[in-house]
Amino acid sequence: MLRIIACFVIACAEVGTLEFFFSRISERRQSRAVGIAADAVMTLLITALSYFFSGSELMFVIHCVLTCTFVLIMYKLKLLAAVLLGIVYSVLQAIAEMITVLPARVLMGSDGLEFLNDMGMFFGFAMLAKFIAFVILFAISNKLSKSKPMMSSGFYAVLLIQPVSTFLVVIIMAKCTFELENYPTAMFVILDILMIAASVITILLICRQNDYLEQKIRLSVYDEQMNKQQEHYAELYAYHNELRRFKHDYKNQLFGVVGMLNEGRTEEAVQALKKQADFLNNKGNSLINSGNPGIDAVLQAKLSSAQKKGILLTCMIKCGEDINIDMLELSTIIGNLTDNAVEAAEKISNLSEREVSVSLFTRGGRISVSVRNPIAEGANRNFDVTDKSDKANHGYGLKSVRAIAQKYDGEIFTACEDGICTVSVNMKNTFEV
Repeated sequence: MLRIIACFVIACAEVGTLEFFFSRISERRQSRAVGIAADAVMTLLITALSYFFSGSELMFVIHCVLTCTFVLIMYKLKLLAAVLLGIVYSVLQAIAEMITVLPARVLMGSDGLEFLNDMGMFFGFAMLAKFIAFVILFAISNKLSKSKPMMSSGFYAVLLIQPVSTFLVVIIMAKCTFELENYPTAMFVILDILMIAASVITILLICRQNDYLEQKIRLSVYDEQMNKQQEHYAELYAYHNELRRFKHDYKNQLFGVVGMLNEGRTEEAVQALKKQADFLNNKGNSLINSGNPGIDAVLQAKLSSAQKKGILLTCMIKCGEDINIDMLELSTIIGNLTDNAVEAAEKISNLSEREVSVSLFTRGGRISVSVRNPIAEGANRNFDVTDKSDKANHGYGLKSVRAIAQKYDGEIFTACEDGICTVSVNMKNTFEV
């Protein structure tokens, strides 16, 4: 009876680890009620598996089949991904057991594994194995998770002290209690559970802290987006004011031409009209006309801003398909990438080399945005780190772009070669993300 209870508790720990791991790398396919029922069934099956097939090779095979089936039913993963991850999960569980038992066997000074015949030892080392598997899977989930961890790799290296110290203390406790004739089995089990529980809670708290930091960064990115939009609207307002002034001046100039014609000053009228035609031709060449008002608006504002800084901004827009993503988010991507490119081009001493190119095209249900600009020798080429002195309030531009790209299942590609830097974004052209 005690062995059944021990196997049940161990199964609960394993199913909890399974749910924790896959919930961090994929979305649930089933409802909450179905999920609870599936967890209960999975727990009972693993309990029976541990009780009847513990230590046999058949257990690993059955464990793999159960895990793959559970993952395929419960999570939105393709068949191949579900099978591979299910096998990886089972392999890691087996590795965790070996990591636990083999060093313990050496430290216990036993020729065999007789110490595991004791129910307290069996339960304690089994729980320790599940804890080690949890730690390994926690680290893997951080790599596979769409929401990347914000903590440094050095921090996670320090975090390893927690599972390693727990492992060593449990081994030492087991050795001390095993060598006593009347060792307190219950005390060993209780201390073992408390230590492992404390370690798991610590890791979960760190995970929550990680989520908190991620949300903090995301809020900072949204705040930066709002500031960029305010700047964008200010640029648009200035551009529309310029158009109104042009309309007013052009109307007066036409009245002047009419007056010249009425007075018989035909030659002067013709010259004035030619002058206006040349002006309109040059003005038309500086207008963005892609057929998409949202894209035209943001690029026109950036074009005017770049011209004031002595930078040539060229645009190539080819929308073979309708743009289905949020126009505000697309404008944020174009605006941030263009602002960064213009800022880098400003540092080029040779005015003839100050050229920024922006391209956007749609094809095959995806959108690609690419921005190229020259970069000064010795300038910062780490796209994720701002070179402004006020780092606390800057450097969110590319983070904002990356957050939007990830939302639409996209990626960012960066490259610097021969003094030219290119940043490209490729993402789905759909609201169904």
